[in-house]
Amino acid sequence: NTIENSVELYHRFNTYTDDTDKNVLMVIIDGRNGQQRSHIPFVRQLIDKTESSYNANHRSESKYFLVLVHSSTQDLYHQS
Repeated sequence: NTIENSVELYHRFNTYTDDTDKNVLMVIIDGRNGQQRSHIPFVRQLIDKTESSYNANHRSESKYFLVLVHSSTQDLYHQS
């Protein structure tokens, strides 16, 4: 599902941390879209905060995050 705003993103993260059956959350960002690309630091900060607070309190059942950024081949070659 596409998430359109930060409130919905926070809600999805909270739902994920409350779900005892799920231990991996995958976030996909379309790096070709300038607006989505500009939100990468926010998403990373939210992941770090959520992971840190959850895993500190639930040592026996960690939560993991996978972030995939879809970008054009040209962007990849210019970063190397």
